[in-house]
Amino acid sequence: MRRLQALALRRLQLQSGLPAAWATMASLQRLELTSAGSITGALPEAWSSLRSLRELQLGTLPISGSLPRNWGSLVGITSVVIRDLKLTGPLPPEWSSMRALNHLSLLGNAISGELPPGWGSMASLKALFLGATDLSGTRPPQWRSMTSLGTLSLDSTNVSGTLPPQWSGMKNVWKMKLDNCDLSGSLPSSWSEMPKLKSL
Repeated sequence: MRRLQALALRRLQLQSGLPAAWATMASLQRLELTSAGSITGALPEAWSSLRSLRELQLGTLPISGSLPRNWGSLVGITSVVIRDLKLTGPLPPEWSSMRALNHLSLLGNAISGELPPGWGSMASLKALFLGATDLSGTRPPQWRSMTSLGTLSLDSTNVSGTLPPQWSGMKNVWKMKLDNCDLSGSLPSSWSEMPKLKSL
């Protein structure tokens, strides 16, 4: 199936794991697996070879393990939605190499660890959803460089500390979800310089 460009499997009773051999589908641009039965195992590291992939959606599957670090080589991917799986482990700093990525959702996983400061270099990112996870630590000032970001969700996490004054550099943010977190301090005065912020 080397010429296959799109594969969508929804609400099926599939079993076994995600095939590493799918990495040979060199023309694949869109891959969706949602509510697709009892697919178990881990996310295949071999999928880092899917260099034509632009959209990946995985949802409501009993997939475990961690986010593959080498997926950072998917430099052309624009949308990654991996939600309501059983993933653990940290956010890979290597994913900052996904320079074309504009939508990333990891909602509803048990991922943990701190927010990678290096993700601030993801200048194309417009929507970032990391809520309902076990993430902790503080909010990196370096994320001010996400100048295209419009929506940021960090609600229902263990991320704590103050709000970085540097985030006023996010000039296109219009919505932030920061509820159900251990916030401290006050709202930085510099945030008045965020002209599009409507919901906090």
